[in-house]
Amino acid sequence: ARFDHFCIWINRPIGAGNHMLFLSFCAIQWFALVFACISLSSILASRSAFSRPLILLHAPASGLALHLLFALLVLFSLTLLLLYQARNVLVNLTTNETLNLQRYPHFWREGP
Repeated sequence: ARFDHFCIWINRPIGAGNHMLFLSFCAIQWFALVFACISLSSILASRSAFSRPLILLHAPASGLALHLLFALLVLFSLTLLLLYQARNVLVNLTTNETLNLQRYPHFWREGP
């Protein structure tokens, strides 16, 4: 089987047998994070946290703001991961092959 990478988040190797499940898992997480960011933003906006900056010093609003910041950071990272994996699927390469391209002589040949 083709080995893609070892995922530290699910503690499993990702390869040909479970790559689509991994991409589905990442996509579901992406949608959950988008929903969380929208929800946190609307809660903070309803508290007028952004119109009065001093309210961010209060525990509930600052906690929500920190959660939103963390969710946005993870969402950005997950977006990059999904784009990278989609690129690899389109060019029919694994992460392992992409990172070790110089090690594989069959990628150096030109033509069929």
